[in-house]
Amino acid sequence: MRFIDCTCGNTKYEVLRNGRLECTQCQRWVNPFSGEHHKVIKADGFHYFWAILTPHFIERMEDRVPEAETDDIVKASLQIEKVAKRNKFQCTNWKDHHLIWKYRFNERKKRLEMEFISVVPLGKFTTRLHNGYVIKDMEYVEVEFNE
Repeated sequence: MRFIDCTCGNTKYEVLRNGRLECTQCQRWVNPFSGEHHKVIKADGFHYFWAILTPHFIERMEDRVPEAETDDIVKASLQIEKVAKRNKFQCTNWKDHHLIWKYRFNERKKRLEMEFISVVPLGKFTTRLHNGYVIKDMEYVEVEFNE
């Protein structure tokens, strides 16, 4: 499992009596297993959406596409957003792998989110992931990343 750093940059944590982790430097509660949230500004310079990289996605990306960076996914999400449909699991070819995502409006946070689910090799694509997560109604979409 991939750990993330505290917002202050510290990587050392202290376990509290209630089981939470506290940063030793800034004394804030830290969840080192959370996903990454990136604000992506659309081409018009005004509208935006959030790219959510789940811990499962980040781990699979580091294992299967080690040359890829988080910035590559954020740049790819701009091209994906042009063809993405809301509330539907979709996938496309990206660096010889299937990139799986869901584009939706988060009612609780009142924002548009593109949640990246997993990176799967082209020959091993199934709708059931190794963590038991089942993807229903998957739709394949062609995305032009060369723009």
